[in-house]
Amino acid sequence: LTLCLVTAFVMCLIWGVKLKSKRRWMVRLMQSIGLVAAVYLMLYTGLLFRDIGAGTITGSPLLPFLFLVSALSTGVALLLVPLVFGRIGVHFHRLYARLLRIDTIFIVLEAALLTTLFLLASFEPRQAEQVAILLQGDYANMFWIGVVFCGLSAPAILENLSGKIIGLQMRAIPVSVMVLVGGYCLRASIIGVGVWTT
Repeated sequence: LTLCLVTAFVMCLIWGVKLKSKRRWMVRLMQSIGLVAAVYLMLYTGLLFRDIGAGTITGSPLLPFLFLVSALSTGVALLLVPLVFGRIGVHFHRLYARLLRIDTIFIVLEAALLTTLFLLASFEPRQAEQVAILLQGDYANMFWIGVVFCGLSAPAILENLSGKIIGLQMRAIPVSVMVLVGGYCLRASIIGVGVWTT
Protein backbone atom coordinates (compact mmCIF):
# COMPACT_ATOMS: atom_id res chain seq x y z
CA LEU A 1 0.00 0.00 0.00
CA THR A 2 2.84 2.37 0.87
CA LEU A 3 4.55 1.61 -2.43
CA CYS A 4 1.32 2.34 -4.32
CA LEU A 5 0.94 5.66 -2.53
CA VAL A 6 4.56 6.66 -3.15
CA THR A 7 4.46 5.86 -6.87
CA ALA A 8 1.10 7.65 -7.24
CA PHE A 9 2.49 10.70 -5.42
CA VAL A 10 5.56 10.82 -7.68
CA MET A 11 3.38 10.48 -10.80
CA CYS A 12 1.23 13.37 -9.59
CA LEU A 13 4.33 15.51 -9.07
CA ILE A 14 5.57 14.96 -12.61
CA TRP A 15 2.12 15.27 -14.21
CA GLY A 16 2.20 18.10 -16.70
CA VAL A 17 5.97 18.57 -16.40
CA LYS A 18 7.80 18.49 -19.71
CA LEU A 19 10.58 16.00 -19.18
CA LYS A 20 13.53 15.60 -21.46
CA SER A 21 13.52 12.35 -23.40
CA LYS A 22 16.47 11.09 -21.33
CA ARG A 23 14.42 11.42 -18.15
CA ARG A 24 11.22 9.76 -19.34
CA TRP A 25 12.52 6.47 -18.00
CA MET A 26 11.52 7.81 -14.57
CA VAL A 27 7.87 7.84 -15.61
CA ARG A 28 8.06 4.33 -17.06
CA LEU A 29 9.81 3.08 -13.93
CA MET A 30 7.16 4.57 -11.62
CA GLN A 31 4.40 3.18 -13.82
CA SER A 32 5.91 -0.31 -13.75
CA ILE A 33 6.50 -0.31 -10.00
CA GLY A 34 3.04 1.10 -9.37
CA LEU A 35 1.40 -1.51 -11.60
CA VAL A 36 3.10 -4.45 -9.85
CA ALA A 37 2.33 -3.03 -6.40
CA ALA A 38 -1.30 -2.35 -7.34
CA VAL A 39 -1.91 -5.86 -8.67
CA TYR A 40 -0.38 -7.39 -5.54
CA LEU A 41 -2.49 -5.11 -3.35
CA MET A 42 -5.66 -6.10 -5.20
CA LEU A 43 -4.85 -9.79 -4.77
CA TYR A 44 -3.77 -9.44 -1.14
CA THR A 45 -7.21 -9.29 0.50
CA GLY A 46 -8.38 -12.39 -1.32
CA LEU A 47 -5.19 -14.27 -0.42
CA LEU A 48 -5.50 -13.22 3.23
CA PHE A 49 -9.09 -14.37 3.66
CA ARG A 50 -8.47 -17.50 1.61
CA ASP A 51 -5.97 -18.57 4.27
CA ILE A 52 -8.18 -17.50 7.17
CA GLY A 53 -11.30 -19.18 5.79
CA ALA A 54 -9.89 -22.57 4.85
CA GLY A 55 -12.78 -24.98 4.28
CA THR A 56 -15.29 -22.15 3.81
CA ILE A 57 -16.40 -20.21 0.75
CA THR A 58 -13.63 -17.68 1.36
CA GLY A 59 -11.09 -20.48 1.09
CA SER A 60 -11.78 -20.85 -2.62
CA PRO A 61 -8.75 -20.35 -4.90
CA LEU A 62 -11.02 -18.16 -7.05
CA LEU A 63 -11.47 -15.55 -4.30
CA PRO A 64 -8.25 -13.58 -4.96
CA PHE A 65 -9.10 -13.35 -8.67
CA LEU A 66 -12.69 -12.32 -7.91
CA PHE A 67 -11.43 -9.55 -5.65
CA LEU A 68 -8.84 -8.57 -8.28
CA VAL A 69 -11.46 -8.09 -11.00
CA SER A 70 -13.78 -6.31 -8.56
CA ALA A 71 -10.94 -3.96 -7.58
CA LEU A 72 -10.28 -3.17 -11.25
CA SER A 73 -13.95 -2.33 -11.69
CA THR A 74 -14.07 -0.09 -8.60
CA GLY A 75 -10.82 1.50 -9.80
CA VAL A 76 -12.54 2.49 -13.04
CA ALA A 77 -15.42 3.88 -10.96
CA LEU A 78 -12.99 6.10 -9.04
CA LEU A 79 -11.48 7.32 -12.31
CA LEU A 80 -14.98 8.43 -13.34
CA VAL A 81 -15.26 10.79 -10.35
CA PRO A 82 -13.31 13.71 -11.95
CA LEU A 83 -15.65 13.43 -14.95
CA VAL A 84 -18.62 13.85 -12.63
CA PHE A 85 -17.34 16.86 -10.69
CA GLY A 86 -15.23 18.67 -13.25
CA ARG A 87 -14.84 19.53 -16.93
CA ILE A 88 -12.09 16.99 -17.48
CA GLY A 89 -14.45 14.97 -19.66
CA VAL A 90 -14.27 17.69 -22.32
CA HIS A 91 -10.58 16.93 -22.85
CA PHE A 92 -10.66 13.18 -22.20
CA HIS A 93 -14.06 12.23 -23.64
CA ARG A 94 -12.74 9.29 -25.68
CA LEU A 95 -10.75 7.96 -22.72
CA TYR A 96 -13.79 7.98 -20.44
CA ALA A 97 -16.00 6.39 -23.08
CA ARG A 98 -13.37 3.66 -23.43
CA LEU A 99 -13.21 3.21 -19.64
CA LEU A 100 -16.94 2.53 -19.54
CA ARG A 101 -16.53 -0.20 -22.15
CA ILE A 102 -13.56 -1.68 -20.29
CA ASP A 103 -15.53 -1.73 -17.05
CA THR A 104 -18.24 -3.75 -18.78
CA ILE A 105 -15.61 -6.43 -19.45
CA PHE A 106 -14.58 -6.39 -15.78
CA ILE A 107 -18.23 -6.72 -14.71
CA VAL A 108 -18.78 -9.72 -17.00
CA LEU A 109 -15.61 -11.38 -15.67
CA GLU A 110 -16.69 -10.64 -12.10
CA ALA A 111 -20.11 -12.22 -12.68
CA ALA A 112 -18.49 -15.28 -14.30
CA LEU A 113 -16.04 -15.75 -11.41
CA LEU A 114 -18.81 -15.31 -8.84
CA THR A 115 -21.00 -17.88 -10.60
CA THR A 116 -18.10 -20.35 -10.84
CA LEU A 117 -17.29 -19.80 -7.15
CA PHE A 118 -20.88 -20.72 -6.23
CA LEU A 119 -20.91 -23.75 -8.52
CA LEU A 120 -17.70 -25.11 -6.99
CA ALA A 121 -19.04 -24.43 -3.49
CA SER A 122 -22.11 -26.58 -4.21
CA PHE A 123 -19.91 -29.70 -4.05
CA GLU A 124 -18.93 -29.00 -0.42
CA PRO A 125 -21.76 -29.23 2.18
CA ARG A 126 -20.42 -26.46 4.43
CA GLN A 127 -19.76 -24.10 1.52
CA ALA A 128 -23.14 -24.92 -0.06
CA GLU A 129 -24.80 -23.94 3.21
CA GLN A 130 -22.93 -20.64 3.20
CA VAL A 131 -23.98 -19.93 -0.38
CA ALA A 132 -27.60 -20.57 0.67
CA ILE A 133 -27.19 -18.03 3.49
CA LEU A 134 -25.73 -15.58 1.00
CA LEU A 135 -28.55 -16.03 -1.49
CA GLN A 136 -31.51 -16.51 0.84
CA GLY A 137 -30.42 -15.76 4.41
CA ASP A 138 -29.14 -12.82 6.42
CA TYR A 139 -26.88 -11.55 3.62
CA ALA A 140 -29.44 -11.91 0.82
CA ASN A 141 -30.43 -8.23 0.66
CA MET A 142 -26.82 -7.09 0.60
CA PHE A 143 -25.98 -9.63 -2.08
CA TRP A 144 -28.94 -9.17 -4.43
CA ILE A 145 -29.32 -5.40 -4.10
CA GLY A 146 -25.72 -4.42 -3.39
CA VAL A 147 -23.77 -6.92 -5.51
CA VAL A 148 -26.08 -8.13 -8.28
CA PHE A 149 -28.03 -4.92 -8.91
CA CYS A 150 -25.65 -2.10 -7.88
CA GLY A 151 -22.36 -3.79 -8.68
CA LEU A 152 -23.15 -5.83 -11.79
CA SER A 153 -26.40 -5.53 -13.74
CA ALA A 154 -27.31 -1.83 -13.50
CA PRO A 155 -23.79 -0.48 -14.28
CA ALA A 156 -23.42 -2.89 -17.22
CA ILE A 157 -26.69 -1.63 -18.70
CA LEU A 158 -25.86 2.05 -18.17
CA GLU A 159 -22.35 1.67 -19.57
CA ASN A 160 -23.69 0.32 -22.82
CA LEU A 161 -26.48 2.84 -23.40
CA SER A 162 -26.06 4.95 -26.50
CA GLY A 163 -24.73 8.45 -25.96
CA LYS A 164 -27.82 9.72 -27.76
CA ILE A 165 -30.02 8.31 -25.00
CA ILE A 166 -28.02 9.54 -22.02
CA GLY A 167 -24.79 11.55 -22.03
CA LEU A 168 -21.42 10.28 -20.85
CA GLN A 169 -21.35 12.46 -17.75
CA MET A 170 -24.89 11.51 -16.73
CA ARG A 171 -23.97 7.83 -17.06
CA ALA A 172 -20.77 8.28 -15.06
CA ILE A 173 -22.60 9.58 -11.99
CA PRO A 174 -24.74 6.50 -11.21
CA VAL A 175 -22.14 4.05 -12.55
CA SER A 176 -19.37 5.33 -10.27
CA VAL A 177 -21.62 5.30 -7.18
CA MET A 178 -23.18 1.89 -7.85
CA VAL A 179 -19.93 0.13 -8.73
CA LEU A 180 -18.31 1.39 -5.52
CA VAL A 181 -21.32 0.27 -3.47
CA GLY A 182 -21.25 -3.09 -5.26
CA GLY A 183 -17.54 -3.57 -4.57
CA TYR A 184 -18.06 -2.96 -0.87
CA CYS A 185 -21.10 -5.26 -0.69
CA LEU A 186 -19.25 -8.04 -2.52
CA ARG A 187 -16.47 -8.09 0.05
CA ALA A 188 -18.73 -7.55 3.06
CA SER A 189 -21.17 -10.30 2.10
CA ILE A 190 -18.67 -12.98 1.03
CA ILE A 191 -16.28 -12.35 3.93
CA GLY A 192 -19.22 -12.10 6.32
CA VAL A 193 -20.78 -15.39 5.29
CA GLY A 194 -17.44 -17.17 4.94
CA VAL A 195 -15.67 -16.02 8.09
CA TRP A 196 -18.37 -15.09 10.59
CA THR A 197 -20.92 -17.88 10.01
CA THR A 198 -20.48 -21.42 11.24
